Amino acid sequence: MPEAEADKRVEKAPWTSLVGNRRFRVALIAVIAFSAALPLVISYYRTLTREGDKEAIRELLLRKEMADWDRIGGFGVYYTSIEGGRDPSGWLLSRFRGHKPPAVPFAGARYTPDRVSAIILEVTKISFVGPDGAFASYGYHDPSSVGAGTVNVWLVRVDGRWGVKEIMSASSVSGI
Repeated sequence: MPEAEADKRVEKAPWTSLVGNRRFRVALIAVIAFSAALPLVISYYRTLTREGDKEAIRELLLRKEMADWDRIGGFGVYYTSIEGGRDPSGWLLSRFRGHKPPAVPFAGARYTPDRVSAIILEVTKISFVGPDGAFASYGYHDPSSVGAGTVNVWLVRVDGRWGVKEIMSASSVSGI
């Protein structure tokens, strides 16, 4: 009889008792869920980081352009626009609070000769090259003279701050 009982007993693999353990199953499910979600979390983080980088670059380029036009003078307002003719975010516009002349969104702006002279400043393109490099285009439109200009720049991030490394090209046209 003992031989018959021995034949009935099947040896279990050492891991089968572990798989049957409830804590192990919960932990295994948690690890699998975390592993599946990790690429989504990383992608979301990169999206947030890139959008933050774009805002920093937009601010840098608009400030640079405002500084150039402040030296020339003669404008009562700076209308601002970003890629695709969109208005800058409220956060970005708040960074220029108190600037003279004021920086306001371009949407809905109408130029008429009897109004304050204005110029439209825009960041038209930002393309990233690696984690710390970018190519950008920015420019202006002066409705009073029908003039316009575009500057293409290479940007790098050093110690967490974006800066213009090199001006690739600049062009301007005037309707006068």
